[in-house]
Amino acid sequence: MMTTRGETPTAHTPSPLAEHSRRVGLFGRLALAVRAVAVLAVLWAGPALAADPAPRFADARPGEVRIFVTNALMSLFKELEPAIESATGRSVLIQYGGSYELPQFLASGEPFELAVVTGAAIDRGVGAGQIVPGSRVDIAKVAIEIGVKGRGPAQAPDSPERLRTLFTEASVFRRSISGMSYPIVEAMLQDLRVADAVKDKTVSGGDEEINPRIRPGSYGLIVTTASEMYLYPGVTILGTVPARYGGPVPLSAGLGPRGDAVAARAVIDFLRSPAIDSQLREHRLLR
Repeated sequence: MMTTRGETPTAHTPSPLAEHSRRVGLFGRLALAVRAVAVLAVLWAGPALAADPAPRFADARPGEVRIFVTNALMSLFKELEPAIESATGRSVLIQYGGSYELPQFLASGEPFELAVVTGAAIDRGVGAGQIVPGSRVDIAKVAIEIGVKGRGPAQAPDSPERLRTLFTEASVFRRSISGMSYPIVEAMLQDLRVADAVKDKTVSGGDEEINPRIRPGSYGLIVTTASEMYLYPGVTILGTVPARYGGPVPLSAGLGPRGDAVAARAVIDFLRSPAIDSQLREHRLLR
């Protein structure tokens, strides 16, 4: 997990909305790459960040609004942070992590105002007494997409058999091991009976792991949220994961039991407002 305080988002050219079956063109790849650099610099900086650790919620200044945000919304929230501060009149401190890291964070007992993760994660937090009951508010939804890099098919598989072949013939398979797409991808692998076939060629990193493993004449397979597919410039998006496996995934907010509820609801009101609709679309999120 990582935390940011008052960062100015990196300027970039917004990616246009696209149909699910399309190839990212030259200018689209350039725009996506600019966005990718900003996030990858944070995600994979490694030792460079160790010398200057990000502040934790425990280090929040008085009056600062503490928000736990899923990694799938990192790029969006880096853009929205100044607008959230302007709309609420409060400084914000944002900590990023996978939706499946939320229970560990909640168990730490650190006070916070708001968590913005999957609806299922919020519900589990409510059940554990760590999110305020009745506070869940759905903010947006995100599809789980299937993409290929290299010499792969240009259209989405139209049958379980062809979907199974898509997995078995890939040189490398990239999936999340802790994010919101994890249970959906796992259900798909088990149903298609390809979990063992892809085990030894599965990675969870970025292009530095994917590209060297793509054999000549073959392709790499990527299954992730639509809002994170920009991290892989040059990807061909074939479509979304079949509905029977889940998705689109609700992205929801829930209040921390020891936080400032007034400040948290002000942030929710902003996130639910039409003011951010265009940015949601740019980040390929749905209302």
